[in-house]
Amino acid sequence: MNPGLEYYRALGEPATGTIKMLNIKPSLGDTVTIDGTVFTYGTDFNGDSEVQRARQLTVAVNADRNELSIVNALANPIKKFYAIYIGNTVYLIASVPGTDYNGTVISTSNTDSFSVTNFSGGTNKVLQAQIQEPINVIVQEPLQVQFGQPIDVNVLQEPVNNSTTKCLFTSGTKTIAMPGTPEPLSGISFLVQSVEIQAQFFKVANANNVYIGINGDVKRIVEPGDSYTLEAPPGKKIDLNDIYLDVDNGSDGVFYLAIL
Repeated sequence: MNPGLEYYRALGEPATGTIKMLNIKPSLGDTVTIDGTVFTYGTDFNGDSEVQRARQLTVAVNADRNELSIVNALANPIKKFYAIYIGNTVYLIASVPGTDYNGTVISTSNTDSFSVTNFSGGTNKVLQAQIQEPINVIVQEPLQVQFGQPIDVNVLQEPVNNSTTKCLFTSGTKTIAMPGTPEPLSGISFLVQSVEIQAQFFKVANANNVYIGINGDVKRIVEPGDSYTLEAPPGKKIDLNDIYLDVDNGSDGVFYLAIL
């Protein structure tokens, strides 16, 4: 590396596509096709409202690990795409950054009930360098300081975020059936930037504490109504499948809200 250059690695962005549920209810047999995999209204999802259809299609896509997956050397399925829904729209997100999935086709047999956009926006990881100006150092006489005399200092300020790009969110609930048997927050690998986990309090309150940890080692105690937030460091993501929960009382659980 050269002096005077500031190096950093940009992780790239995953490609995304969308399926929007319109207010005209589809007919039985209408289809949405994602990269060649067909999801049929009345078979794979059958919600009456737009939000119900979005939620049920999201569940169907995330559960379909065989047809929407690639296989690694150990013959374990790796999800190519993940789905989340926000309101009446299903967002499909490539599991890895890069341009490979740009242009992946999403289609429908009924454009009156579904509005779709193909995958786009994926970018590759790149190594970039920013040239910095040299720093001139001037040696001055020692500063004499007397107690009670004010000293002027330059206060560092946080950089201003002028982005107009919206964050994508996902949320859900998780209950634990058997105390003493930790379960993952997500049944599949799901990468997020940060996640807030709140012990259930609204509507149905937990009877006792919830315990949070990583890969089954649950030590963080969260009382009913309290929450615990995890945030990934720059360049990293949190896998919700690595976060485990345990409870004192069967059927207690959590609500979670994550930023992708």
